[in-house]
Amino acid sequence: MSLTPIIVSAIALLFLIGCIAQIQVSLQLKNWLAAIQRQTQFERFDTPPAASWLRDALEAYKSYRQAGTEVNSQALIEKHLLSERIRVAGVIRTPLGNMTRMLNHLPSFTIILGVLGTFLGLTLAMFSMQGTLLTLGDGSGSGNLSVDTIISAIASPFKGMSLAFITSIAGIGTALLLNLLQAGYFSGGRSLSYLTEHLLTEGELFLDHYVETQLMTEKPKDSFEKILDRLAAKIGDSFEATIGDFSRDMVHFTERLDHSMEELQSMLHNEKERTQAFSEATLSMERSGQSFAKATQSFESSNQGMSKHIQGLQAAIEQAFKRMEAHEKRMEQTGQQAQRLLEQSDKKVETISQQFLRATEQQLENFQDKYDHASSSLQRQQEDWLYQHQDMHNRYAEATDTIANALDQLERSLYQMADKIKREIMDQIKYQNERQQQIASQTDSRQESREIIRHLEGLSRGIEALSHDMERRSSDSVRYLQEFYQLFTRMSQHLELQVQEQQRMRSTLPTRVLDS
Repeated sequence: MSLTPIIVSAIALLFLIGCIAQIQVSLQLKNWLAAIQRQTQFERFDTPPAASWLRDALEAYKSYRQAGTEVNSQALIEKHLLSERIRVAGVIRTPLGNMTRMLNHLPSFTIILGVLGTFLGLTLAMFSMQGTLLTLGDGSGSGNLSVDTIISAIASPFKGMSLAFITSIAGIGTALLLNLLQAGYFSGGRSLSYLTEHLLTEGELFLDHYVETQLMTEKPKDSFEKILDRLAAKIGDSFEATIGDFSRDMVHFTERLDHSMEELQSMLHNEKERTQAFSEATLSMERSGQSFAKATQSFESSNQGMSKHIQGLQAAIEQAFKRMEAHEKRMEQTGQQAQRLLEQSDKKVETISQQFLRATEQQLENFQDKYDHASSSLQRQQEDWLYQHQDMHNRYAEATDTIANALDQLERSLYQMADKIKREIMDQIKYQNERQQQIASQTDSRQESREIIRHLEGLSRGIEALSHDMERRSSDSVRYLQEFYQLFTRMSQHLELQVQEQQRMRSTLPTRVLDS
């Protein structure tokens, strides 16, 4: 959230509080002043005053005078007047003296808030400029430097400066309006100080002249009472002699007095209506001033040390203005440097773009030459490789045929050898059988013939196993050669597909690179 609306709202709240309190205190002082003037004008000393502070001052004055003590009327009036509690905005009951002091300090409060906003804005602007200078001075971030980045970096400190200037203007303007209001420029010169001094003067006059005269008349009689009685009797006789002329004058005076009393009654009626309207307004202000009471209490707690800090704040303001001027000069220099950097960067970008275009054209021309040379060499290599592949394929076919013929011959030779071995074995068996028959008659050689027969039978079984093993190995060799031939066939087909794919891809490639 921005700090500008918060500080300006606080200044506006102080201005509203000052206006309401100024109007209410002025009206209250005017009412008390009018009451004292009416009481002294019509000499109604038997009725007590309407103001409680005036009644207390009157009773204290009478007690001091009857006791024979000298009285400082001004101090007595000022004591009871400034300690009189009034309800500000219909909510807070505070002494009149505290209220007047608070109103006198309100312009200082608004100036302090404005100066606080100024320092906050300048602090934010300094932090923004620090971050901007660190970003611009960082070598790693120079690649991301652009016009938008520079503009945003330059614009960020002005946000803090706008906060500083707006709050300063609001605080000083509000203080000026409050000073004009307190000086009485909007009320015909009747400021709070004027009304307070006038009320103190009227109260002192009321006590020293009218109340003092009343006390002198009510003073008890002394030893000269008889002399005074005779003097009074003589005065009464002379008064009766002169009462005739005075009675006629008194009749005319009474008629004029009746007319004046009628006018006074009408004035009192009008004043009563105005008083009722004012009481209603006071009640409404009392309801609306409850929230104002808390703020006033907090203001009272902070009023004591405020006057001591004003001089320091003024010196700080002067230093801040000097710093702002120096900062403005630095900002102008920074803007000029940024403009020069932008112009240099534009020239460098234009030069680099021209060099890049020339290098791109040269690269494209070199690429076209290399591509033509590579395509021609690749075509020659593919043709040579195709011829070699066909020659190798023919050689593989011839070798396969040769191996197949050799296997057939080997198989035939193996069968022939097996038949020959079988015939020899059978001849040997027949020979052994014949020999066995010859020696069968001999009982001594029977055991030997049995061993020879078993040996021949084992030899026959070994020859049969060898024959089966040779047949199995020959069939495995034939199957291996067939698989080898199929593998070579698949390899040749795969190579032919690769050659066709390369030729198709070569046909789809562009033969010329166009200059963009």
